[in-house]
Amino acid sequence: MTAQESYVLEAMGWHITAGHADWLESGETLADRADIRSAYEALDSRLRPDALYRIIGLMHHDSSHTEYTPVEGGRGVRLLVSGDGLKVEEFEVCVAEEVQFGLVEGCDCARCMVGPGGPKR
Repeated sequence: MTAQESYVLEAMGWHITAGHADWLESGETLADRADIRSAYEALDSRLRPDALYRIIGLMHHDSSHTEYTPVEGGRGVRLLVSGDGLKVEEFEVCVAEEVQFGLVEGCDCARCMVGPGGPKR
């Protein structure tokens, strides 16, 4: 069995990118690596500053992935870290079910765009 850790946080997009910027300017050894800097810049460019994100991380001894999932749906971003390097992927998040239960006001995903009173399209 491999050791693993996980975490779940929530933060606004602008707060996430500000934290990344602070870390990249910190002078830490990892923050100075060009591949890490470019991966975080790619990640940050895909986050919406005004959106609330649920940050879900899973770390194994040899790899990790962190998902930045918009609470009200839309485009999420995943940062994958492994022996092969860093990779940034996008994925679609639909929260139409959460809208039906009244947990969020609307879904910003490309497929349904559901809000109070039905589809936005």
